[in-house]
Amino acid sequence: MSLQRSFNRLLVSAYLTALVVLSSVVFAARGSELAGVVGISPEGPDNFFVVRLTHQQGMSIAGIEFYNNDPLHPIQEVYAAEVDTDEVPRIDRPVTQLSVETPSEGWIAATFAEPVEFSGSALDIYLRMPAGSARTGSGIGGGAGIGYLDDVCMGRSYVSYGGRSFSALASDIALAVRISYTAGKREPRPFDQLTHTELNLRGGDSIRAADQSQPRALLSEVRVHPNPTNPHAVIEFVSGIGGSAEIGIHDSRGRLVRQWRIQEVSVGENSVRWNGQDNRGREVASGVYLVRVRTDAGVASAKAIVLR
Repeated sequence: MSLQRSFNRLLVSAYLTALVVLSSVVFAARGSELAGVVGISPEGPDNFFVVRLTHQQGMSIAGIEFYNNDPLHPIQEVYAAEVDTDEVPRIDRPVTQLSVETPSEGWIAATFAEPVEFSGSALDIYLRMPAGSARTGSGIGGGAGIGYLDDVCMGRSYVSYGGRSFSALASDIALAVRISYTAGKREPRPFDQLTHTELNLRGGDSIRAADQSQPRALLSEVRVHPNPTNPHAVIEFVSGIGGSAEIGIHDSRGRLVRQWRIQEVSVGENSVRWNGQDNRGREVASGVYLVRVRTDAGVASAKAIVLR
């Protein structure tokens, strides 16, 4: 499939400037074959993909799995909403957020806090594309993107650029998102009993009037300096609220090599020193690493280059 053909087959409204597709054949983990990876350009804070998935009634749902393109620019915000199959996706629908596992290239999981059951006929999965990363290729360093499958009967896929209304992608292009069921004995919780929120549009006015007078406290961009480092570095971040923090350093394959837990995070600037060693005190090898900071204000990441 040529790049031009991929563009022609994406049905998006006029306001969507470009939907960037790389269509070289990629083999996903766990035996699934992809047609390529897709991203949204120009990038921005309010770009979403939505996948509508039908589920087996009476089955406990642990969450979903999706194909993440670049662990250095991962999809870190995933939400779910209960819908009827004939509804149109809306940006102002109440949703609940899933917890996304450590980012890597390939299939990764996003899970509910506990097993969930849905009474509706379908669920919409909202994936917010990270701002600040344009799609340039597949795999590590290729930019924020999600895999898609060609000519596969999976959930219908939609795109929203800048937090506006959703437009459907071509019916034979299905984003690589699937439901993950659980066979455990734990009784599932009805979805309507979970804590729900509304998607906050960071590039414009908040959806809820109550939020318009109170800007959302966000975690700022993570900074690493010096970068490249050899091997000592300072990891800095600014949090809009107090609380705790978890800082992880992952190698190019997504494996966690070093982790800190900070019990008290200051409002404002915070920093951690890294001596270039892993959790066992061994020096890490030269290469590109992902520094991921998670606080009560959000999740942010940066790339660190180690040269020895």
